[in-house]
Amino acid sequence: MNKKMPLILALVVGIVLSAAGYTMLQKQVRSATVTKTVITAKSDVEAYSVIDSSNLIEKEVPAAVVDENTVTKIEQVTGNICTTPIYAGKPIDLRTIAAKPDDIGDGQQVGVYIDAARCAGVTEGDIVDVYRIGDEMQGEAAPLIAVNCRVMRITDEKGVPVKGASAIIQGVSGDVGLMKNPRIVYLTVKPNEVSQVIQGAVDKTKSCLALAKKSKETEVTVPVDVQAVKTKPVIKNTVKQTEQPGLTESSKGVW
Repeated sequence: MNKKMPLILALVVGIVLSAAGYTMLQKQVRSATVTKTVITAKSDVEAYSVIDSSNLIEKEVPAAVVDENTVTKIEQVTGNICTTPIYAGKPIDLRTIAAKPDDIGDGQQVGVYIDAARCAGVTEGDIVDVYRIGDEMQGEAAPLIAVNCRVMRITDEKGVPVKGASAIIQGVSGDVGLMKNPRIVYLTVKPNEVSQVIQGAVDKTKSCLALAKKSKETEVTVPVDVQAVKTKPVIKNTVKQTEQPGLTESSKGVW
């Protein structure tokens, strides 16, 4: 009998553990089958983009992944912006939703080629002014072509997002391979400035664009057509002077 006790105890312990494991498994199955309705995006939404209700859809997800910060109603996000990218089919976190800034308005998104130096260390969400620079402008002030533009996204040449686009960081990381150099910056630009900024979408041109990071928006007027202003001809006064008796050549006005 004594020889059989260890076997009996092992059998009892095994049964108890099996029962406990089965109970826990059933609880997990029940929790997984209980779902809640949340709001997700139909397609990816870039950071600092305005969220459109037409791109939102309801989706059933396990209740375990839903908390007080999960978006459950379309009204909670429609017309606002997301401070981080929203991925299709994934629950949306309310903490990444913010009211739409006035500067975005009806702005259009434009992608321009850039490098670490001309990027000025900007990150997503920064406000920048855009200048045109080039070899032909040496000794001249770089023309300002767009103001108060919002940086929406920064990527490398393959469109892979780049984080921390500081020229110093990029110079160091180029040796150790921690980060990729910024190559393309996506900006939200006012409609009347798009024609100037979009020229930066052409790679390897004689002129290029440079960004100036700002701490806040400023009121600056940009010429409608920078090139037209730069090459505007000087119009001389061609009014013919009327001859008057008694006037000598030296006393006539110069026109």
